[in-house]
Amino acid sequence: MKSLQVELNLARFASTKLINSFSGKSGFMPASPLLLKDTELPPKPGQNWYRIKPILSGICGSDLATVRGETSGYFYRIVSFPFTLGHEIVGIVQDGDLAGQRVVIESVLNCGTRAIEPMCEHCKNGDIQLCENITFGHIHPGLQIGFCKDTGGGWAEELWAHQSQIYPIPEGMGDEDAVMVEPTACGIHAAFSAGIREDDDVVILGAGTIGLTTLAAVKDYLNPKSITITAKYPIQQSAALLIGADIIVKPSELLRSVRRTTNSMAVAPEASIPSVLMEKLLGKGEKTRQDNKELGGASTPKRTTDISPRGLVGRLTKGADVVIDCIGNASSISQALAAVKPGGKIVLAGMPGDVKVDLAPLWQREISLVGAYGYGRELLGDEHTSTFSLAIDLVEREGLGRLVSAKYPLSRYKEAIAHANNAGARESIKIVFSNE
Repeated sequence: MKSLQVELNLARFASTKLINSFSGKSGFMPASPLLLKDTELPPKPGQNWYRIKPILSGICGSDLATVRGETSGYFYRIVSFPFTLGHEIVGIVQDGDLAGQRVVIESVLNCGTRAIEPMCEHCKNGDIQLCENITFGHIHPGLQIGFCKDTGGGWAEELWAHQSQIYPIPEGMGDEDAVMVEPTACGIHAAFSAGIREDDDVVILGAGTIGLTTLAAVKDYLNPKSITITAKYPIQQSAALLIGADIIVKPSELLRSVRRTTNSMAVAPEASIPSVLMEKLLGKGEKTRQDNKELGGASTPKRTTDISPRGLVGRLTKGADVVIDCIGNASSISQALAAVKPGGKIVLAGMPGDVKVDLAPLWQREISLVGAYGYGRELLGDEHTSTFSLAIDLVEREGLGRLVSAKYPLSRYKEAIAHANNAGARESIKIVFSNE
């Protein structure tokens, strides 16, 4: 069968990363560790495993980072090579008592899929994304299907999935909706990880797939006072509007927008000219409380961002209650730190690599920084519910299959990767592989 596999080839990883860093290219690199190969399906991992034929399999940001050689070295010990990428999967069961069923796959590998007894406390409680045993059991290391050599992945003609990972699809759900269930589960988990309250101002950084599914989850399940999302491209802005964001801004406009929403004052960027010097150059100082009294105004200082040549904002004195970073690079984490209020929370939903970030504001403003990986269960009302079950409902309710922009056969993988790398600029959101 045909499979798109990643081999442990350090030279390919290093050269791809180097070329990308110097050239800024976001197409498919000839030196990429991703190769289309003729392979055999791995042996059946054990009892209660089913053979799945993918119909559609999404291209995720974590997949692209792997293909570009940008994945953190942290992952090398929790994956097993060669692995076949693809963890956003809708497919048809090929064998056993479930043969012929159309299903989506909960890709996280855990104590249950690894036949580990007794289960770790996290898996026992249903928080499978926190499994302590992702490198143990009767299968090789791997945090998910798509990163384990024994399971295969969705970027192939067949793979293995454990019975506990298989969710039947409602009869009326189309394949485009179904392939969005797994990323929507990630968005739901990110939203619930934030501890959002009804009077909160929430910011979501990034309007790619995870950003938009997080937006849908925040709006549908948590309903805060306001939701602001950054969207760089017109198609992302249109999608965010349809899903129901209150405020949609370009990344460069975020801090000014949050300043208005939260009635915050602004601090100039470090690189800007000091405000005292600007007052002299421009001949207009910010009015103090005394100045206002003399003019018959209120006895409160004027709130302004005009303390640098272009009114630039470095950070806010107040800010959003919660910022959910669905990008996960140094720039977005820094922006999250600038936009969140003292004592606020940042949820890191986008997969970060090895980033350099100034964490002084995290310390001085007592900001909470939490990760949101994968999915397991969520507390909805007074009861815990499977994240995947919530995702199936949310995808149907919001029609999130409309975010699928293009399908490619495995044989055109280089075009597919290039398209996914430039999705926003090419007026696209979710790119998928198709075995149809």
